[in-house]
Amino acid sequence: MSDTIESLAHKRINELLDENSFFEIGKLVAARNTDFNLNQIDTPSDGVLTGSGLIDGRLVYLYSQDKTVLKGSIGEMHAKKIAALYDLAIKSGAPIIGLIDCGGIRLQESIDALEGLGTIYAKQVQAKGVIPQITAIYGKCGGGLALLPALSDFVFMEKKKGRLFVNTPNAIPHNRKELCDTAAAAYQNTHSGIVDQIGTAKEITAAIRELLSFLPSHCEEGVVTEVCTDDLNRSIVGIGSLKEDVRLLLGELADNHHFVEIKRAYAREMVTGFLRLNGMTIGIVANSAISYAADGNVAGEKKSGTLVGVAGSYDADGNVAWKKEAVLTIEGANKAADFLHFCDAFQIPILSFTNTTGFEASLAAEPKLPHALASLTAAFAAAKVPKVNVLL
Repeated sequence: MSDTIESLAHKRINELLDENSFFEIGKLVAARNTDFNLNQIDTPSDGVLTGSGLIDGRLVYLYSQDKTVLKGSIGEMHAKKIAALYDLAIKSGAPIIGLIDCGGIRLQESIDALEGLGTIYAKQVQAKGVIPQITAIYGKCGGGLALLPALSDFVFMEKKKGRLFVNTPNAIPHNRKELCDTAAAAYQNTHSGIVDQIGTAKEITAAIRELLSFLPSHCEEGVVTEVCTDDLNRSIVGIGSLKEDVRLLLGELADNHHFVEIKRAYAREMVTGFLRLNGMTIGIVANSAISYAADGNVAGEKKSGTLVGVAGSYDADGNVAWKKEAVLTIEGANKAADFLHFCDAFQIPILSFTNTTGFEASLAAEPKLPHALASLTAAFAAAKVPKVNVLL
């Protein structure tokens, strides 16, 4: 194998962490299975680098799959390294980050590999609401591996090579990759409700570091607060005109105009994300009927001769351009409920903005609306953190 390819897993780690802060754990672990002549294949680190490091001086644990070793497939020891890393992260009270580039289950190891994958699931469930879990998908993440990002708190995908699927597009009846590439980052970003952001490897690195700056390291740490350098008495000119696209309002409201939106391309009628007020991290849940294009045009108007505005379509700058009736939807309610549970678990206060005419009215939505709305109501009611609502 070439040094360039071999170093890719290391490169992703080094680009994400503070310089020279990575400490590898389990470097000498290799596959122990001897079936199908596996003992004749070199398996350094059994295809996954695990360890700890620093991001802006804060401790994190992370693993990075190496696709040059049996295609980064998950075998017994591969899985045990990740499970052991979860134990360390939970015990230390530090976030855990998974960098996925995987060929799937290692079939040569059969039940041992499946048992290992199940152990990772169990560790993720154990860590839920205790430490932040972040997953970045750089290559394939398919079959049973698709549950790893789904069990995480935040997910990022490389927009060209990232692939997330339970079934490949061609295995879905009446579909094929050329018709609808359901594994592609663009599709997952707008349809699955799992992916928070897609982008280049460099953009993903920046996004993870930015996101972590808003989050506590564990559930008992308390809300993250930093010194506020913004003018707390500043006025927002024309605030009434910003309520249609609440993202513009949130950008004006936030300290230093810094608002980070979560799952921005999914269920865009419901906005979730983080900002700071007087230096304190605040979770945002807000209704929005319009998303403006980058040039200020309303989604749905003509832009460079092309009509944009269909849900999930993109403008010339790659931003989702969208417009919809101001109603609560199934997807929006579930998106908000999941976000509220996260904020409550990590003691992040919630600021909500209400601007809706009612509920989605359609034959497809009607049977599932009560359950989704009940989930949202229960999430608000159960949250023990401070909650403030603004009627727009």
